Amino acid sequence: MVKVLKPSDVTKAGPLAASSVIIGKVVRVHIRALPPINASEEAAGKNKGTKGRGSKHKGRKSKGSADADGSRQVLELYVCAGLLPSQVILIEIWDAGRIKTLSQQLTQGCVVQISGVKIAQHTAKSRPWTTSRLDYILKEDGPKTTVKPVENEKLNVETPDWHPLTAISALQHLPDKTLVCLAGVVLEPAASISTQQSLKDGDEFEVSNAWIRNGTECIRLCCYRDLAPLALDLVVRSVVFIESVAKYYSEDRGLEVVAVHRARFSCPPDQLATMINACSPPTMNDCSSVSIIAESISSEEREAHRDYENEDAEWTSLSVIAAVANCKEQREIKTLYQVPSIFLAMDDSLTYQGCSKCKKGCKQIDAMESPQPACSCGAEMQSYWRGKIMCTDASGDVFLADNVFILC
Repeated sequence: MVKVLKPSDVTKAGPLAASSVIIGKVVRVHIRALPPINASEEAAGKNKGTKGRGSKHKGRKSKGSADADGSRQVLELYVCAGLLPSQVILIEIWDAGRIKTLSQQLTQGCVVQISGVKIAQHTAKSRPWTTSRLDYILKEDGPKTTVKPVENEKLNVETPDWHPLTAISALQHLPDKTLVCLAGVVLEPAASISTQQSLKDGDEFEVSNAWIRNGTECIRLCCYRDLAPLALDLVVRSVVFIESVAKYYSEDRGLEVVAVHRARFSCPPDQLATMINACSPPTMNDCSSVSIIAESISSEEREAHRDYENEDAEWTSLSVIAAVANCKEQREIKTLYQVPSIFLAMDDSLTYQGCSKCKKGCKQIDAMESPQPACSCGAEMQSYWRGKIMCTDASGDVFLADNVFILC
């Protein structure tokens, strides 16, 4: 008699029993590229019984079959039976022929039956590059391994067609570098790519930041270096499905998720998009409110005269405003936010001069001094109003914006 297992039933390393099969739904398909093997390395590997990297790896076999050009790939299938990330298991397929066949047969949302695999325990090296939270991983075991689609009725557990999501509030409990899948509304997309300097070696690198909201919670999404352009494609108020981003926390930047090379941004299924939109707070047009506008206004926009009275505003709370309008980050914010029943307190203001692009070199204007020279980035200096704004609301949330620069 065949014993049917769910992915979460895998609790021991070793070969899967011949009388057992694992049934689950494919919630994610990913093909990972591996470093190519050139002819000399392959010959060396055959002669020495190594991976082609010298005697240090003597006795180890090369994983995966290479194509004619020496390139290699591994097919990652994430299979789930349930609603939680802890019910997802990963199976790796290394054979080039089987990768081609399965990538054509299997699609996200189909139910599969797995047999003849090896069960291996995750290590410190393997865990950071998988979104599976289980302690075990399934690996191909030659011709014995079979992965075939079956009828949906064989999966008797409610399972979504997409990879189970991690709640934003749950990120704080996960170790750094844990890969997660998120979905939410683009609260504030990246306006541009900025340049930062590494504190370790002084090298400059590109970075872009966006904010994602799910319900009343929000998280900063960071894209660094060659991945910086990813955040530029996000559209404000659109629902986005984010796969494989790493959780990080630091005292200076707080909680955030960082895009890695296996990250992917896409439109979620209609059912998921409807659920996310439904959990977002409604707009309270009948509520006494004050609109908070955090925006760097260009001369073209100033001439356009945005109609804030009739423009749609994002309903939010002061805690979200405090996260989005982080004074430590320089970026253009064009979204109009609406918070009910807030109270403003403003300190005396001073007029300063600063760069019109990066805001560097802000200095109090002295009537006896000539205008400041252009910034190193090439932009002209402009006059800014500098002050402090304190906001409180009925819930007790406090938002303090210090050293706020507003174009005069």
